[in-house]
Amino acid sequence: MGNPITPLNYKLSLDVDMKYFRYFGEETITIELKEPTDKIILNSVGLEITRCKITANGDTITPKHQLDKEKEELVLQFEKKIEVGSHELYISFEGQLLDGLAGFYKSKNITKDGEIKYIATTQFEPADARRCFPCFDAPDMKAVFEISITADKKFEVISNMPALETTSIDKARQTVRFQQTPKMSTYLVYFGIGEFEYSEDKYKGIAVRFVCTKGKKKFGAFAIDCTKKFLEYYENYFGVPYPLPKIDLIALPDFSSGAMENWGAITFREAGLIYDAKNTSTVRKQYIAEVVAHELAHMWFGNLVTMKWWNDLWLNESFATWMAIKVVAHHYPEWEFWNQFLSGDTASALALDSLGTSHPIDADVKTPHEVNEIFDKISYDKGASLLRMLETFLGEEVFRSGLQKYISTHKYSNTTAGDLWAALEDCSKIPVAKIMDSWLKQTGYPIIDVKLEGQKLVLSQKRFLLEQNKDDKGIWEIPMTIVTDYGEEISVLMEEKKKEIKLKQKANWVKLNHGQAGFYRAKYDKKVLEALKTQIKEKKLGVQDRWGLQNDLWAAAKACEIPASEYFDFISAYESDDEFIICQDIAGRLAGIYNMAHGRLQESAKKHGIEYCSKIFAGIGWEKKKKEKENTAILRSQMISALGLFGEKSVLSDGLKRFEAFMKDGALNPDLRGAVYSLVALQGDSKTYEIFTGLFEKEEQVEEKLRFLGVLGRFRQKELVQKALDYSLSSAVRSQDLFYITGRVGANRHAIDLLWPWIKNNFTELKKRFGEGHSVSLLGHIIEDLDGLTRLEDEKDIKAFFERNKVDGIAMKLAQLLETIRINHRFLEKNDGVRP
Repeated sequence: MGNPITPLNYKLSLDVDMKYFRYFGEETITIELKEPTDKIILNSVGLEITRCKITANGDTITPKHQLDKEKEELVLQFEKKIEVGSHELYISFEGQLLDGLAGFYKSKNITKDGEIKYIATTQFEPADARRCFPCFDAPDMKAVFEISITADKKFEVISNMPALETTSIDKARQTVRFQQTPKMSTYLVYFGIGEFEYSEDKYKGIAVRFVCTKGKKKFGAFAIDCTKKFLEYYENYFGVPYPLPKIDLIALPDFSSGAMENWGAITFREAGLIYDAKNTSTVRKQYIAEVVAHELAHMWFGNLVTMKWWNDLWLNESFATWMAIKVVAHHYPEWEFWNQFLSGDTASALALDSLGTSHPIDADVKTPHEVNEIFDKISYDKGASLLRMLETFLGEEVFRSGLQKYISTHKYSNTTAGDLWAALEDCSKIPVAKIMDSWLKQTGYPIIDVKLEGQKLVLSQKRFLLEQNKDDKGIWEIPMTIVTDYGEEISVLMEEKKKEIKLKQKANWVKLNHGQAGFYRAKYDKKVLEALKTQIKEKKLGVQDRWGLQNDLWAAAKACEIPASEYFDFISAYESDDEFIICQDIAGRLAGIYNMAHGRLQESAKKHGIEYCSKIFAGIGWEKKKKEKENTAILRSQMISALGLFGEKSVLSDGLKRFEAFMKDGALNPDLRGAVYSLVALQGDSKTYEIFTGLFEKEEQVEEKLRFLGVLGRFRQKELVQKALDYSLSSAVRSQDLFYITGRVGANRHAIDLLWPWIKNNFTELKKRFGEGHSVSLLGHIIEDLDGLTRLEDEKDIKAFFERNKVDGIAMKLAQLLETIRINHRFLEKNDGVRP
C-alpha cells in the first residue's frame, strides 16, 4: 500500500440496527509511524466516513479525507507532517448490512413456521474487511483487535474471542465487549449477530461450540467430535498448541464459500457442517470431516503464520488441503482418503494445469479482483499435490521437522515461500528452493517421454498441454520413483531436459511415478504400454499406479495425441478391477464423453459405459452388504447414476419403483437418494417436475433440500430445464445455491445449449448478485458450468459478449473456458469425424 505505518491495535465498536440493516461504527487504530508523513491511506469501500482525527504527541489533528471508490481507499491528508512514533487514529463511519455474500452482510433464515429471521455475519477474505470498517486491509498489516458490538438483547453476538463483558444499554439493547485477539490479519476478523443456539464441548479446556440457527444444534455432534480429534492431531504434528481459548463452528444459511477460517470463529455453509445420521449421505459425511479439517489446519497455516501477500495464497490453501487429507486419513483410514485425494484433488489440478491459460502457483496479483481469481484448483489442489510430492522426496519425518521449525520461527508473523524452503533445507540439507521454484514460478507441469533402449532408460520432458498450439517449453526438477519388471526401484531427481539411466538389466517395462506421488504424466511406447496392460489385468501393480496409467492415457486422448479408441481398448484391462478410485474415474469419464459427444463416438462411449458399469454394479447391487467398504456406498450411487444416463432400462425401472415407495413411506437410503432422484427426472414430465419443486420447498434438512433442487436440472425436456434455470433466480432459491441447477444443466446433454443464452439474458441480475468482492468468484463458477460446450460458434459468442460486458475478477476463468471449448471441439472433430 505504500504507507509508512504499522497498525498495532484496533479498538472497533459497531452499533448494529437489525431492523433497518444499518450500523454505526467507530474505531481507534494505534499506529506506529516509521517516517514523517502528511498522508495516511487506508482501505475503505461503500462506507460513509463521518469523522477522522489523529492524536499525535498530545495534539489532536483533523485531516481532510477522500474516498477513492476505484482504488477502494480512504485517503487522509494532513496540513503538516505527522512525526515518527506511536499515534492514535480515530474514525467514525456508517454502513449498511449488504445483500451480497461479502463484507458485513445479512443472511436470511426461515423458521419452521415460515417466519423470516435475519443474521448479520461477515466474510472478509481476501479483501472485504474494508467493506465493513476502514482498515489496513492487507495480510501483512497484522494487529490485535478489541471488538465491541451493540445489538438487541434477543440476539447472540459472536466474535473471534470469548465475550469479556456484557453491558445493558436499556431494556432492549446491550453491548458485548470481547477479549483482545492475538495479532492477526484483517481478513480473519469475524462477528455474527443472530438468534443462534449452540451445543458445546471441551478440548483441553478450550471451548468447542457448534453454532447454528434454532432447532439444529442436535446435528452438531459429528462436527464437534471431528474438531476435538483434529485439534489433538494438529497440536502434536505442528508442535504448537492451539492458541485461542475457544473455537466456534458456525453454520450459516447464506455463505459464499464452503467455509472460512476466521480465527476462533469458523464459518460454514450449513451443508458443510450439519450431520443428520438419518439423512446425511456417506459422501456428505466425508465432506464435512474434510472441510472441518481444512479450516482447522488454517489455525496454524494462514492464521498463526500468514503469507505476506496473496501471491503466496498457496501457503495457506495448499497446506490446509494437504493437512486435511492427512488428518482425515489418520482418523478414518477406511475412507482411503489419500486415494481419493489422487483421483479428486490431484486429477483436478492436472486437468486445469494442462491449459495454456492456467497460472503459476506463485501468481503475480496486485488488486483484490486479481486475488479473487486465484482461489482455484492451482492454489489449493496443485499446491497440495506438490507438498505430497515433496514430503515423499524428503521423507515424512524430515518434512514434519521442517514444518515445525517454520511455524515456531514465524508464528504471529508473515512469510514467503522462501521462508518455508529455508526451514526445510535446514532440516533436509537438500536444495529445496531450487527444486520447488521450478514448480511454483512457471505454469503447468511436464510429461515424460519414456523409452527403453537395451539396458538404458531414456527420459525426456516437456510441458503437457491439451491445446497444442501453446508454448510447451519448460524444465522442471522432478523427484521421481521408477519401478521395473525385475523389481528394481530407482529414485532420482530429473533436473535436465533429457536424462539417461542405466538399469541393472534389460527391462520389458518400467513404470514411472510409482505410487503417483509426482505431479507429472508419463508417455510410454506401445510395446511398454502393452506389457503394463498385462500387469493391470493381473493386478500386479498397486491401485495408485493402475489408476495413473489410464488417467495419463486419457489425457493423451483428450490432447488428440492418440485416438479415443485406444483409451477404450486400454480400459478393458480393468474389467475385473473393483477399486473405488479406478471404477469411479473410468465410469465418470465414459459418462463425460457420452454427454459431450455425437454420433459414433457417443455410441462407443455408451457401449463401453454400459458394459463397464454393469459389471461393477453386478458386484455391488442396490443394497448394502455386510462388511462392505464404506466407499462402496458412494460407488454404488455413481454406477446407478451412470447406468441411468446411458439408458439402462432395468436400472431406470428400479429407480422409479424405489421412488414410488419413498413417496409412500419416506424410506430410502440417503446414499441412494441423489441417484434415484436423477433416474426419476430422466424419465419425468411436468408433473414430476412439480413434485420435485414441492419437495424442495417443503424440505428442511439441508442436504436433502439440495438434492431436490439439483435434480431440476436433470430433465430431458428443454422446457422443464428452462423452467428450472428461471426458478434458480426466484426467491425460493438462495443465491449461493443456484449453482446446483446451473451445474446440472451444464452436464445435461439434452439441455446444455440452454445455459449460455440464459446467462446472457440474466446477466444483469447475476452481476448484481455476484459482481462485488469475493462474491465475484461465484460468477466465475457459473462460467465454469459452460465447460461442456463444444461449438466454436459458442466460443466466439462468449468471447464477444464479455468484451462488451467486462467484469473484474473473472478474466482467467473466461480464458480457461474459451480454451476448454476449443479443446472439446478439436477432440470431437478428431474422434467423431463430424462437426459438433
